[in-house]
Amino acid sequence: MLKELEILVLRNNSLSGELPPHWKDLQQLLVLDFTENNISGNVPSSMRHLGSLRILALRQNHLEGELPSFFRNYINLQSLDLGGNKFSGMLPAWIGESLSSLLRLSLRSNLFHGDIPQQLCLLSHLRILDLAHNDFFGAIPQCLGNLSSYYKEKNLSYTDDQMLLVSEGREYLYGSSIIDLVYYVDLSSNNLSGEIPDSITNISKLAILNLSMNHLTGRIPEKIGNLHMLESLDLSVNELYGPIPESLSSLNFLSHLNLSFNNLSGKFQMGINFKHLMTLLSTEDKIAVFIIDKIVHLLKKFKSERS
Repeated sequence: MLKELEILVLRNNSLSGELPPHWKDLQQLLVLDFTENNISGNVPSSMRHLGSLRILALRQNHLEGELPSFFRNYINLQSLDLGGNKFSGMLPAWIGESLSSLLRLSLRSNLFHGDIPQQLCLLSHLRILDLAHNDFFGAIPQCLGNLSSYYKEKNLSYTDDQMLLVSEGREYLYGSSIIDLVYYVDLSSNNLSGEIPDSITNISKLAILNLSMNHLTGRIPEKIGNLHMLESLDLSVNELYGPIPESLSSLNFLSHLNLSFNNLSGKFQMGINFKHLMTLLSTEDKIAVFIIDKIVHLLKKFKSERS
């Protein structure tokens, strides 16, 4: 029964309990989507038989435990979305070593910890990497720029695919027609330290980069302007210092820039593109900028009067 089933989509329901224990007869399954339900427990071991999977989406449930080691057998997997669960443990190196076809990897809002393994850089097809809101620590792998090394147009054939991405502090649900065009790295809200690797500026098609809410130090890479397609850059709430690179002013598509709560210094050269950036702010944002500017002016005035 159902041995020829290729697509199973049950997202956005009120399904509860654990995932079914019997999957052996569904070895032709290409798409499995249980997104946004109330499913709990561990991933059943019988899912090891789903070696034909291209898309596995279990986002926004209550699943727990470590990533099953049999996931490494999903060698055809192109999209893995496990965000918004309670998965824990360290990120295994086999994700990079075995899942070489991955285009999208989202593990955001789980309980993962430890270093981000260097082997993740082997995913040369990867367009979306979302590890935000976990407890990863240590340095960002220097080889992260390898994610740009293979740009062959390789899209998923399933037209009802969806993925949740966060940009400018807002959640957006992208459909398959858009998601295949997005290049996205979000490592925000972890405990990452060390410097931002210069190699990240090699991901030339990157549209969204969020490294906020970590403990990153050092300077913003001088070649950040190489990310010509960048639309959103958030490096806020870190320990970055030094000047803001002039190359930022060459980012013609940049509409969201947040460098707040760092130790940056020097003059900020607002070129024509930054003036364009200001025109894209909402009315509320412009008011907030105006108020902050006035507060800073008053504080400087108060300080000069006291001295």
